[in-house]
Amino acid sequence: MFISETNKEFKDMNISNNRTIDRAAKALIKEGWTYRQSKGGHVVLKDPKTGFSLPAPVSPSCHRAEKNWLSAVKKIRQGVRP
Repeated sequence: MFISETNKEFKDMNISNNRTIDRAAKALIKEGWTYRQSKGGHVVLKDPKTGFSLPAPVSPSCHRAEKNWLSAVKKIRQGVRP
Protein backbone atom coordinates (compact mmCIF):
# COMPACT_ATOMS: atom_id res chain seq x y z
CA MET A 1 0.00 0.00 0.00
CA PHE A 2 1.42 3.35 -1.03
CA ILE A 3 1.30 6.25 1.41
CA SER A 4 0.86 9.89 0.46
CA GLU A 5 2.66 12.78 2.11
CA THR A 6 -0.33 13.68 4.29
CA ASN A 7 -0.68 10.23 5.83
CA LYS A 8 2.80 9.96 7.31
CA GLU A 9 5.45 12.41 8.42
CA PHE A 10 8.54 11.93 6.25
CA LYS A 11 10.59 15.04 7.00
CA ASP A 12 12.54 13.34 9.79
CA MET A 13 12.68 10.03 7.91
CA ASN A 14 15.95 9.01 6.27
CA ILE A 15 15.15 7.63 2.83
CA SER A 16 18.79 7.22 1.74
CA ASN A 17 22.24 7.73 3.22
CA ASN A 18 23.11 9.65 0.05
CA ARG A 19 22.17 13.27 0.70
CA THR A 20 21.26 14.05 -2.92
CA ILE A 21 19.01 11.00 -3.31
CA ASP A 22 17.40 11.70 0.07
CA ARG A 23 16.58 15.31 -0.84
CA ALA A 24 15.38 14.38 -4.33
CA ALA A 25 13.10 11.63 -2.97
CA LYS A 26 11.58 13.98 -0.41
CA ALA A 27 11.01 16.58 -3.15
CA LEU A 28 9.25 13.94 -5.28
CA ILE A 29 6.98 13.06 -2.35
CA LYS A 30 6.10 16.74 -1.98
CA GLU A 31 5.25 16.80 -5.72
CA GLY A 32 2.68 14.08 -5.19
CA TRP A 33 4.60 10.84 -5.62
CA THR A 34 3.53 8.17 -3.14
CA TYR A 35 5.85 5.90 -1.22
CA ARG A 36 5.86 2.66 0.72
CA GLN A 37 8.36 0.64 2.71
CA SER A 38 9.37 -2.61 0.99
CA LYS A 39 9.91 -5.86 2.86
CA GLY A 40 13.66 -5.31 2.61
CA GLY A 41 13.43 -1.85 4.16
CA HIS A 42 13.85 0.23 1.01
CA VAL A 43 11.50 3.07 0.21
CA VAL A 44 9.69 2.56 -3.09
CA LEU A 45 8.41 5.71 -4.80
CA LYS A 46 5.52 5.66 -7.28
CA ASP A 47 4.76 8.31 -9.88
CA PRO A 48 1.04 9.22 -9.84
CA LYS A 49 0.94 10.04 -13.58
CA THR A 50 2.66 7.00 -15.09
CA GLY A 51 2.22 4.50 -12.26
CA PHE A 52 5.88 3.45 -12.52
CA SER A 53 7.68 2.57 -9.28
CA LEU A 54 11.30 3.23 -8.36
CA PRO A 55 13.11 1.95 -5.26
CA ALA A 56 15.41 4.39 -3.49
CA PRO A 57 18.78 2.90 -2.52
CA VAL A 58 19.41 3.08 1.23
CA SER A 59 23.19 2.96 0.96
CA PRO A 60 24.36 3.25 -2.65
CA SER A 61 27.61 1.34 -3.13
CA CYS A 62 28.53 2.61 -6.58
CA HIS A 63 29.84 6.11 -7.24
CA ARG A 64 27.39 6.36 -10.17
CA ALA A 65 24.32 5.26 -8.19
CA GLU A 66 23.20 8.84 -7.57
CA LYS A 67 23.42 9.75 -11.25
CA ASN A 68 21.70 6.53 -12.36
CA TRP A 69 18.85 7.01 -9.88
CA LEU A 70 18.26 10.63 -10.93
CA SER A 71 18.32 9.48 -14.58
CA ALA A 72 15.65 6.87 -13.81
CA VAL A 73 13.47 9.57 -12.20
CA LYS A 74 13.86 11.70 -15.33
CA LYS A 75 12.82 8.77 -17.55
CA ILE A 76 9.76 8.07 -15.41
CA ARG A 77 8.70 11.72 -15.65
CA GLN A 78 8.91 11.41 -19.45
CA GLY A 79 6.68 8.34 -19.35
CA VAL A 80 9.43 5.85 -20.21
CA ARG A 81 9.99 2.79 -18.05
CA PRO A 82 13.55 2.99 -16.64
